[in-house]
Amino acid sequence: MPRQGEDLVKKENIPNWLSFFRLLCVGGVVAAFACDRMVAALVIYLVASFTDILDGYLARRNHWITDLGKLLDPLADKLLQLSVLICFKGAGLIGWWPLAVVLVKELAMIAGGFFLYKNKDRVVYANWMGKLSTFVFFGAIILTFLHDYTAPWDGYIMTGAVVLAVVTMLQYAYLNVYKPYLRRDGK
Repeated sequence: MPRQGEDLVKKENIPNWLSFFRLLCVGGVVAAFACDRMVAALVIYLVASFTDILDGYLARRNHWITDLGKLLDPLADKLLQLSVLICFKGAGLIGWWPLAVVLVKELAMIAGGFFLYKNKDRVVYANWMGKLSTFVFFGAIILTFLHDYTAPWDGYIMTGAVVLAVVTMLQYAYLNVYKPYLRRDGK
């Protein structure tokens, strides 16, 4: 019989530990920004982003998908992204609107995901458009970190990333809420 707590060290929990590490990186990014250490903040962001790729790869490849991971992974992603945008706004690198739009979008995605999970007992996974949106947003964040060298292009790419994120959210809503509702009503 396994001892209490033994399941925390199973290899199946490696993706969850990586997501937890990414949550810790949020504090590291914010602390680096607060100390005006942009290079350190960028490095921490890149390491955190790598853990996102790695945890998803390990979970899917090895079938190590857990209920905790389904919640922890997107939470870590959203907190990392929003904290970086808040830091960018505080440093004057972006305006209010990208932060506000992304914040509202993420809150809507969290509410929608919770609704789908509670009412249909399912979790919605990223499709190709969601992955493209994530990739473009990642690029926009990297370019904004390098603002002194990439302006004004970082702003243009950030604008495109925010627009693509909203379009992707609308696509998710259509495919996962509206379209199934139409099928259920026979329309």
